[in-house]
Amino acid sequence: MAEHNKLNQEFYAYAASLLESKPETVKKYWQACVNTMIHILHFDGKCQAPGVGTFRLKDRPERKVMAKNEDGELVEQINPAWFSITYDANDAFINNVNGKGVTKLYRQRVRERKLTPNDLKLLTQAEAERTARKTLEQRAQERMEKAKQQNYDDFINVINKKKEEYERKQKEKERKLNESNEDTTSD
Repeated sequence: MAEHNKLNQEFYAYAASLLESKPETVKKYWQACVNTMIHILHFDGKCQAPGVGTFRLKDRPERKVMAKNEDGELVEQINPAWFSITYDANDAFINNVNGKGVTKLYRQRVRERKLTPNDLKLLTQAEAERTARKTLEQRAQERMEKAKQQNYDDFINVINKKKEEYERKQKEKERKLNESNEDTTSD
């Protein structure tokens, strides 16, 4: 329960930062919105939350079920009638969550060239994200090229050092061989 409460507090704090308000004020208004939705659902069976979607009540009838009692015996129980809630997300809400237009209605508006202000905002955000992503990809590509070049340079340096060491050893062997030949010829 404490974790659930923490998430609620984070929600209120985030909303308060967007509204430049206090979390307590946001909580008060959010609770009023929730109570309004409950009231409308209870009396009308359907509540359309602006910018979010539509909530509908679905009547679940009373039914008999078989369940085990405390003694482990199967007994017949009656589950009372109740309401479940279905939710249909608003077109704009789905697009906003995705950060781009993904719905059928959005594609239809694009074909008909009748974009809403929200659609235009999403297009602007998508373009900004694409530009940022390209910039990040270019930076990553440059880092990869630089790393490849550095690895290549390191490899060449190692090869050159090995070559120099090999040549030095060859010269050392040659020198020793010449010295030993001079020693044997001088005797």
